[in-house]
Amino acid sequence: TTQLDVNFAAMIKKIHMIHHTHYDIGFTDLPDEVVKQQLLYLDEAVELAKNDPDYCWTIESGSLLRNYLEYRPEGQAERLLRLLRQRQC
Repeated sequence: TTQLDVNFAAMIKKIHMIHHTHYDIGFTDLPDEVVKQQLLYLDEAVELAKNDPDYCWTIESGSLLRNYLEYRPEGQAERLLRLLRQRQC
């Protein structure tokens, strides 16, 4: 038996926590509920990105972006577009 004498805790500089969603209309829930959930996830992502320049996420579907721009107030939608233009997502 070989014993490693390594302090892994000292080697870890950053931990990435990844939240995963999947935009699957009708499979995971009813279409209206899926859209509502995904819009809330994007709200959270925009808020997190506003407070942390290293925060990054992806928008899985063009229709999700279209829904966000359509259903969110103009200021909220503009914040998302600003983050996209800054390549923070």
